[in-house]
Amino acid sequence: SRRAAMLWSFARLSFASGIEVGWAELLPKLQLPNSHDFLPMLLGCDHFTRMRVGASQEGAKSTTRYRDVAAHMISLRRSDRTLDSFKRWDLPVPLRIFWGVDAADKGFDPKRFHEYRGHLLNDHSRGNLRHLGVTLSHIRLWSRVNVDGLSAPTLILENDAIPTPYASIAFPHLIDVIPADADLILINGRASSKLYPSLDNRTRVYRENLPLKPRREVDRALNRAYEVFSGKEKIKPWFGADAYLLTAQGVKKLVDYFEEHGIPALTNNGAGTNVDTLLSVLSVCRDQCVGNNLGFNEEAAIRQGMVADEPYLTTYVSELPLFEQAETIQPNFLQDFPEIEWEEDNQMEDAVVDFLRDAALAREETDLRLAFALMKLARKGRPNGPKILEKISAWGNTLS
Repeated sequence: SRRAAMLWSFARLSFASGIEVGWAELLPKLQLPNSHDFLPMLLGCDHFTRMRVGASQEGAKSTTRYRDVAAHMISLRRSDRTLDSFKRWDLPVPLRIFWGVDAADKGFDPKRFHEYRGHLLNDHSRGNLRHLGVTLSHIRLWSRVNVDGLSAPTLILENDAIPTPYASIAFPHLIDVIPADADLILINGRASSKLYPSLDNRTRVYRENLPLKPRREVDRALNRAYEVFSGKEKIKPWFGADAYLLTAQGVKKLVDYFEEHGIPALTNNGAGTNVDTLLSVLSVCRDQCVGNNLGFNEEAAIRQGMVADEPYLTTYVSELPLFEQAETIQPNFLQDFPEIEWEEDNQMEDAVVDFLRDAALAREETDLRLAFALMKLARKGRPNGPKILEKISAWGNTLS
């Protein structure tokens, strides 16, 4: 939505300008639908702003382990997202392209892939094949990484994953705190948001640079908030595969599993057997699949023996996401800042006006056009603000 895109732009501006907004207190006042989806990313902006300002604080410095990480983005040769991904990339490791399996290609035949064991039956609809193509792309990339024999973790992205404003700073710290038993680390917004089933979590205090929570703890949070997620703010149970890290042992486990079992026939459609679902199912154990469970196709997975007493993959979830989906945040929205219109029936909170004003002042020396647009937006919420009017007048004369 346009409001979601505005929020993303505000987050980028707050971090770039070094402004600690207090998003946890501000977000409930904005009355955005599904606000818990955005809370982890916004908290991350505040957390790493504090870290950057107080660089001397204990634990603020990271090691150089991150330099050994290989980053791969799955894309299709016909996709126009590939170039955009490189333009946005600011993490301190090189980004490599892995050309995925294009199921829309006229010559695509699923039977040519030994991982495909016929679960789609004869329903080769466009949607089913698209999901299958994505899943096969991930499996093929895991095999490539396994052959390379890398000892460091591997970052795997889909081409609609966009770094959060603080990702370049957070990434080295994340690599430093990966537990020794980890196979899979989910670092995307869809996974992180499940730790924040409501805005009641906003008083959480971060005692580490980038806390990682076991997948089991995330499931507990989901089930405690079952009524929230199954009601009007119903959340999709899948965790997303748009951004995750695999350790060397995690890569080997996945390669071994799909070499032996192929893609399991959880359902006879592509969505129910895609890579997102498969990673989720391989990350749980039997006692996580009871009660008010929000899992996806877990009953079928139990019947087929995919779910055991212990998870096949030891999985962790980052409390602060390093990536969000492009469709959620519309990253090009910032280009339209001068045309932003605030809804007439929604009064702008003082905290929002203060943020816009401060962000404008912080950008005065580097981007006067953007600063001017932000200050004009602040004027909508505070038409008689002396500082706002003073700057609009001065900047308007300079730009005219």
